[in-house]
Amino acid sequence: MNAQAMLKDLIFSLIALIWSGMILGISFFEAWVKFRTPSLTKEVGLDVGRTVFSAFHFAQCLFLGMLALVFLAQPIWAQGIILLSIFLLLGSQILWVFPKLCSDVDLIRSGKPAQHPRFHLLYGLMEVLKFLSLLLGALYLVFKSI
Repeated sequence: MNAQAMLKDLIFSLIALIWSGMILGISFFEAWVKFRTPSLTKEVGLDVGRTVFSAFHFAQCLFLGMLALVFLAQPIWAQGIILLSIFLLLGSQILWVFPKLCSDVDLIRSGKPAQHPRFHLLYGLMEVLKFLSLLLGALYLVFKSI
């Protein structure tokens, strides 16, 4: 493997590892801790979560763009598979699952039951898959380069 391809794999891996760390911090830690705060009502917690995840989606799109730029500099199949899986997961979350969760937040805040209760589980599953894709993909690229 030439030095340029190795450097590209390492840059791609670094971006993916930082992103996977953000998923750990926000999706798996902040969201879980927030609902264990005694003074925070469920309704306010859901509204805060909606705001946090809206901002996080924007940040994730920036990370996806950075990965795409690294990939396009010299396409490598392993990076392409990682990129495609992340694109499909993040796109599904942003365009399909999250809007349903947001409408449920509005319903719950108005005292009505959620219409899409299983979508929260689906969103969480997609976060796990996205995290694993980033982490395992980055580790593969790192170990392939050394």
